[in-house]
Amino acid sequence: MKRNLKIFVLMAVVATLFTACNWAPEGSGWDYKRVKENSESSAQKIVSGSKFKGTGYITKTSGSAQWWFKNDTDAALKCKYAEKLSYKGTAEFQLLVPNTTGTGYKYGSIENKKEFEVPAGGMLRIMAGSSYRITSQSSGNSTKFYDFYLACD
Repeated sequence: MKRNLKIFVLMAVVATLFTACNWAPEGSGWDYKRVKENSESSAQKIVSGSKFKGTGYITKTSGSAQWWFKNDTDAALKCKYAEKLSYKGTAEFQLLVPNTTGTGYKYGSIENKKEFEVPAGGMLRIMAGSSYRITSQSSGNSTKFYDFYLACD
């Protein structure tokens, strides 16, 4: 009886840890496509059901990262976002909305970073930075300082 109780408690603790470690805004973290840093010219296409996960790294020369996403649909997409920062990092969003003239973009605003809309043809830029760098005495060539999840419907 005592052994069964110990096993049950252990299983409950492990299950709690697994569910608490999932901080993705929708579903499981394993459902998200890992996306590398990119530029405006190579922006990731977002459509309904898109799920992305990105990681920023501190290196010997840099402590910054950026990702670009473009809404290639004819309708606005509702997106959810979650992030984890370490090493005194900061993250910033830029929403670029197509001009009414059809050429170029103008800056839009995002009131709520956790849930927001990307208009049809709009672009989202996520930037992260840290003032820390890896010193020659540190082990390895890079250290993770920023993680994010982005899910759009």
